[in-house]
Amino acid sequence: MPQPIKVICLALVGCFYISHVSAQGILPSWMLRYKKEEAVSPVPAFDEEKELLRKLVESERSNKDALLKIEAQKNETKLSDLAAEVEMAKQRQSELEKQLAKKPNAIGRKLNAHAIVIGNSAYSGSSKLTNPFNDAKAISLKLRSLGFSVTDVFDANRNQLVSSLSKFSKSAENADLSLLFYAGHGVQISNVNYILPVDLNMNDLTQVPLQGISLTSVVDQYLPGKTKLVFLDACRDNPLMQTASRSVSRGLAPINASEGTLISYATKDGQTAMDGDGKNSPFTTALLEHLGDPDDIAVVLRKVREKVMRNTNNRQQPWEYGSLTGGELVLSAIK
Repeated sequence: MPQPIKVICLALVGCFYISHVSAQGILPSWMLRYKKEEAVSPVPAFDEEKELLRKLVESERSNKDALLKIEAQKNETKLSDLAAEVEMAKQRQSELEKQLAKKPNAIGRKLNAHAIVIGNSAYSGSSKLTNPFNDAKAISLKLRSLGFSVTDVFDANRNQLVSSLSKFSKSAENADLSLLFYAGHGVQISNVNYILPVDLNMNDLTQVPLQGISLTSVVDQYLPGKTKLVFLDACRDNPLMQTASRSVSRGLAPINASEGTLISYATKDGQTAMDGDGKNSPFTTALLEHLGDPDDIAVVLRKVREKVMRNTNNRQQPWEYGSLTGGELVLSAIK
């Protein structure tokens, strides 16, 4: 066989062989080596970067979750602390309210308290007053609500006043605290203060020392007890000023209070108090508002002074004279 034809035949036989073994899945070793090397070729570079980025994202998310958890724990701690502070504040307020409700009185036990309340309105002629009767009625009810045993005296002449005072001094002889409230006309003559009964002749100055009742005598002789309180809404316009006597002075005179006694004027000595346009006088209105406060009587009277001055545009200034002893005197704690 010529050489060229032999070469061609060998080439055809080789191609047929390769085609046959490929169809049967059988490859020569050198071809299998090439296929394995192709199968284990390395991951392209961009896949590595993608994997790195994913890990970074997961790490960032994990860090954020950790920070959020820490912040939530801090907020829970703050809320818990605030709740504890609120609870402590409620407890302190409750304790203070209990202390105020049980505020001790001057003697440390329930006081045996008696009061005589006098209201004189029915004076003759132009001397008649509108509010003293109303003032006395209102103060009487207030004192009863605070635990006082109260003796009421309304529109009394001299005999009735003396009789009522005498009976009161006997009924209250065992009192720890005695109180006098007087609303009506009062006058000072030669520096002596007098309570005026409704049957006094307001045009006759000479009757006052005989028919009037000395305030000092009332306090010293008719108010028993270690502690005495006196409220005088009696510094009203003085009808005897019309008599033009040097011995008659405007308002009430200063007074010396003995130990254990507190005397409160509706206005400063030498001044006149207002009867008031309403149902009660300015002084009585303020007393009604503050006598039941859980405070010492000294604090109560400061509140009364402030209210009266405010309501009268500073034309009326309540004043006190006193020498109380012992601890606090809280009228609202008597009952």
